[in-house]
Amino acid sequence: MDRTRDLSKQISGLHTMFSKTMGSNTKVKLIADTNEHVGPFCAITALTTAAVDVSECDMSFIEGVADFTITAGTTIYGKFQSIELDSGSILAYYE
Repeated sequence: MDRTRDLSKQISGLHTMFSKTMGSNTKVKLIADTNEHVGPFCAITALTTAAVDVSECDMSFIEGVADFTITAGTTIYGKFQSIELDSGSILAYYE
């Protein structure tokens, strides 16, 4: 129960921070499965170490991109048309 409460507080804090820096219309989506999620997303924060499967993502604007891992607590910014994970969980931000 404590872990769920801690995760909920972490998500709430991150959402508040992004709303202040990216605008009040910023929304967040928890992704913790291996399905494709369609954006566009403007930032990704890893809640746990997450493996991104780029063969299933629309990242055509990057040449020579390969699968990559985002360590827990790391935020990356960019224009992600879709995201699919092989493992882990992330928060994906969009407007």
